[in-house]
Amino acid sequence: MIELTRRLDVKYETYTKLKTVLNERQQGVLKYIKEHKTAQVGELETQLKAYSRNTLKKDLAYLVKEGLILKTGEGRGVRYHVIG
Repeated sequence: MIELTRRLDVKYETYTKLKTVLNERQQGVLKYIKEHKTAQVGELETQLKAYSRNTLKKDLAYLVKEGLILKTGEGRGVRYHVIG
Protein backbone atom coordinates (compact mmCIF):
# COMPACT_ATOMS: atom_id res chain seq x y z
CA MET A 1 0.00 0.00 0.00
CA ILE A 2 2.81 2.42 0.84
CA GLU A 3 4.59 1.62 -2.42
CA LEU A 4 1.38 2.18 -4.40
CA THR A 5 0.84 5.55 -2.73
CA ARG A 6 4.41 6.57 -3.54
CA ARG A 7 3.95 5.61 -7.20
CA LEU A 8 0.73 7.58 -7.43
CA ASP A 9 2.43 10.63 -5.89
CA VAL A 10 5.20 10.44 -8.50
CA LYS A 11 2.65 10.19 -11.33
CA TYR A 12 0.65 13.09 -9.91
CA GLU A 13 3.76 15.29 -9.78
CA THR A 14 4.65 14.39 -13.36
CA TYR A 15 1.17 15.18 -14.73
CA THR A 16 0.91 18.38 -12.69
CA LYS A 17 4.16 19.65 -14.22
CA LEU A 18 3.04 18.73 -17.73
CA LYS A 19 -0.29 20.46 -17.29
CA THR A 20 1.17 23.85 -16.46
CA VAL A 21 3.09 24.16 -19.72
CA LEU A 22 1.68 27.24 -21.42
CA ASN A 23 1.23 27.66 -25.14
CA GLU A 24 2.54 30.76 -26.94
CA ARG A 25 -0.78 32.62 -26.68
CA GLN A 26 -1.10 31.97 -22.94
CA GLN A 27 2.50 33.08 -22.44
CA GLY A 28 1.67 36.31 -24.28
CA VAL A 29 -1.33 36.94 -22.02
CA LEU A 30 0.73 36.28 -18.90
CA LYS A 31 3.57 38.50 -20.16
CA TYR A 32 1.17 41.40 -20.80
CA ILE A 33 -0.32 41.11 -17.30
CA LYS A 34 3.13 40.93 -15.71
CA GLU A 35 4.29 44.03 -17.60
CA HIS A 36 1.19 46.07 -16.78
CA LYS A 37 0.54 44.58 -13.30
CA THR A 38 -3.18 44.36 -14.12
CA ALA A 39 -5.35 43.89 -17.20
CA GLN A 40 -8.92 43.61 -18.42
CA VAL A 41 -10.18 41.43 -21.26
CA GLY A 42 -10.69 44.47 -23.51
CA GLU A 43 -7.08 45.57 -23.08
CA LEU A 44 -5.81 42.12 -23.97
CA GLU A 45 -8.13 41.98 -26.96
CA THR A 46 -6.69 45.28 -28.21
CA GLN A 47 -3.07 44.22 -27.69
CA LEU A 48 -3.39 40.63 -28.92
CA LYS A 49 -5.50 41.25 -32.02
CA ALA A 50 -4.82 37.86 -33.56
CA TYR A 51 -7.01 36.14 -30.95
CA SER A 52 -10.73 36.31 -30.30
CA ARG A 53 -12.22 37.66 -27.09
CA ASN A 54 -13.62 34.22 -26.19
CA THR A 55 -10.23 32.56 -26.67
CA LEU A 56 -8.58 35.14 -24.42
CA LYS A 57 -11.27 34.65 -21.78
CA LYS A 58 -10.66 30.90 -21.82
CA ASP A 59 -6.93 31.48 -21.45
CA LEU A 60 -7.52 33.85 -18.53
CA ALA A 61 -9.78 31.30 -16.82
CA TYR A 62 -7.08 28.64 -17.29
CA LEU A 63 -4.36 30.90 -15.88
CA VAL A 64 -6.54 31.69 -12.85
CA LYS A 65 -7.29 27.99 -12.32
CA GLU A 66 -3.57 27.19 -12.46
CA GLY A 67 -2.85 29.87 -9.86
CA LEU A 68 -0.69 32.01 -12.15
CA ILE A 69 -2.92 35.10 -12.01
CA LEU A 70 -5.65 36.43 -9.74
CA LYS A 71 -9.14 37.53 -10.82
CA THR A 72 -10.85 40.37 -8.96
CA GLY A 73 -14.15 42.15 -9.47
CA GLU A 74 -17.30 41.14 -11.30
CA GLY A 75 -18.88 41.74 -14.68
CA ARG A 76 -17.37 44.66 -16.56
CA GLY A 77 -15.11 45.42 -13.60
CA VAL A 78 -13.15 42.16 -13.72
CA ARG A 79 -9.40 42.66 -13.61
CA TYR A 80 -6.59 40.15 -13.71
CA HIS A 81 -3.48 40.60 -11.57
CA VAL A 82 -0.07 39.04 -11.20
CA ILE A 83 0.24 36.91 -8.08
CA GLY A 84 3.15 37.83 -5.86
